Amino acid sequence: MKSIINLFILVGSALMMLTGCNADEECASDCYGECVVLEKIGDGTCDSEYACADLEYDGGDCGEAPTPDPGTGGTGGTGGTGDGPCGGDCGPENAKYSECTCGADDPCGWLNDQYCDDYCSENYDSVFDDADDCPECGNGGVNGDEECDTQGESATCDDDCTNVVCGDGNANEAAGEACDDGEESETCNEDCSVSSCGDGIVNAAAGETCDQGELNSDTEPDACRTNCLLAACGDGVIDEDEVCDDSDAQDCGACNADCSDEGTGVECEEEEPEAECGNGVIEAGETCDGDCPLECADTDACTADLQTGSPETCDMACSNELITACISDDGCCAAGCNANDDNDCVASCGNGVVEAGEICDDGYTDACGTCNADCTNVGGGATCGDGEFCPQFESCDDGDVLACGECNADCSGEGTGECPPDPTCAADWAECAESDYEDMTAQDGPIAIQVNPFSSYTPKCIIAQVGQSVSIGVTSTHPVVAACSEPGQGDLVAGSETSTVTFTEPGYYNYQCGNHADMVGNIKVIP
Repeated sequence: MKSIINLFILVGSALMMLTGCNADEECASDCYGECVVLEKIGDGTCDSEYACADLEYDGGDCGEAPTPDPGTGGTGGTGGTGDGPCGGDCGPENAKYSECTCGADDPCGWLNDQYCDDYCSENYDSVFDDADDCPECGNGGVNGDEECDTQGESATCDDDCTNVVCGDGNANEAAGEACDDGEESETCNEDCSVSSCGDGIVNAAAGETCDQGELNSDTEPDACRTNCLLAACGDGVIDEDEVCDDSDAQDCGACNADCSDEGTGVECEEEEPEAECGNGVIEAGETCDGDCPLECADTDACTADLQTGSPETCDMACSNELITACISDDGCCAAGCNANDDNDCVASCGNGVVEAGEICDDGYTDACGTCNADCTNVGGGATCGDGEFCPQFESCDDGDVLACGECNADCSGEGTGECPPDPTCAADWAECAESDYEDMTAQDGPIAIQVNPFSSYTPKCIIAQVGQSVSIGVTSTHPVVAACSEPGQGDLVAGSETSTVTFTEPGYYNYQCGNHADMVGNIKVIP
């Protein structure tokens, strides 16, 4: 090692004429024969004009400086044969990154902030000591721009390797800081303690105008109040410069507005407290407070989501207006729209519009209208009384064509009500067909029926209504009798020329001559 030093000194002496060194200066040359100073090593600037007291290596800042002569004894030089660190391989032809430059020996001083990177740790891990060789906050070594490094937060060092200073924005609990916002804030005092009215520290950012700690009082004159506000007219305490204080800074009441004299004596109206957004209470002018919606979207593509106000001002309000326009590609098939005027709609059988895939659409999904149930063919039409309700043509269908029941005879509206039971007597008595019956329901008074000896009565087949009466002609040899009457129907009332019956039950009334079975008649009684 001594021979290496001697060699460098000789080479350095030879170069002093070129580098500005003189015999009076204690100048040592690095492995390139350059004169350097300790402070200039590794700063990236060639400092060969400066002398140094005692240093073997300059960090390689001057680039390809002259290669030192290996000298005698095989020390130093470029061949790796010397007995110096790393075999003396410090010539410019050697790579800056090598086992030598990345190792702890670092004979040429190349390992500094400029060269400490992942290359060394990845490729020369066996000889590279990260804690010793490169700056890294938290490794315990103070390197580079670090002010301290205690391997984590301590009472003297922050976790970012800077000295502890209240106000640096880094709260250090180990140093007794409860907070550190960089400056006084609503929640943090300038001494890095948590702000609280009554802590004895006036925090203007928190709205405090005073803070006397335990001496804060709402009863003592001129004291700082317990809300950390200065004593003032209207706080209910008569201070040194006040004549009175009725807890109200108005001219009404017992004291005037500036507490300098009596008030008007008129009772003060209670002032509406000013709304305070953020207190969790919905007050005048607010629509929400602490429970404001985060957004107005209702996930319904057919509504326009609108917002007014904001949570920050406690006046946020949402409205979700229904979209009515037929607009393609807006994700909404609005009411009344179809696949022909809005591509957001799909063809729908039964909407009354012929769309793609349909040959008809009568607005219904039954098969009885003009179009069948799936809109692929014509419908089967409607038949009143078949019990199948066809809304295109019918208002109702109770399976009957009688006026009674739920539906009337032509299915156009409501029926008259419950239908009577099926008749007991024969509808075809006296050979009466449905078309033979003569409607006599409009006739006032008893309906007259003539007797025809040895023949049928005239008229033979009639329609009467419950409540009407008929008078059937009789003779001494041709009395009339009931062949069949509905249950509950009253009897004939016999007379010398006519026999009369008043109908109380719907159905049929079959009658005949008591002496001649071929003299017959039939009455259809409707409700």
